[in-house]
Amino acid sequence: MDSTDDILGDKDVRFVIVEGTDEAEAALIVRRGTGTTLIANDVIANVRHPHGLGGKIIARLAGFGVKRPQVPRVVKRFMVEDKRKLAKQLREWSEISGLRRIIPSHGEMIERPAPALRRMAEELS
Repeated sequence: MDSTDDILGDKDVRFVIVEGTDEAEAALIVRRGTGTTLIANDVIANVRHPHGLGGKIIARLAGFGVKRPQVPRVVKRFMVEDKRKLAKQLREWSEISGLRRIIPSHGEMIERPAPALRRMAEELS
C-alpha cells in the first residue's frame, strides 16, 4: 500500500486507515441504496468453516473467528499497537447508519455487524 488518502474518486466509497494499527490496516466503507458495507482487511476474521485439518488447526490457533467474528490473536499481537484505539474504531463502525454487513478478508460475510463490532471492541478493552 502506497497511499493513506482516499484516492478512489467515488463519493460513496470511503478509504479509511484503521485506528490503533499504526497505519498497517485499512478498510473501505461502501454506501449504496441497499445499505452500507464495511470491507475489512486482516483486523476482522470470520472463518467459520475452515477447510482441512491444517486449516482447522491454524484457524483456531490464530484466532480467525471459528466460533464468531473476532480480531485474530495474530493481528492483536503483531499489527495492533493500541488496543484502546482499535476498540474505539470498532465502536464507531458499529454506529454507522445503515451498516448491513462486513466483508472480511478472511472468512464469511458478517450479516449482523453492529453487535459483532461492539463485542470485539469489548474484548479488546
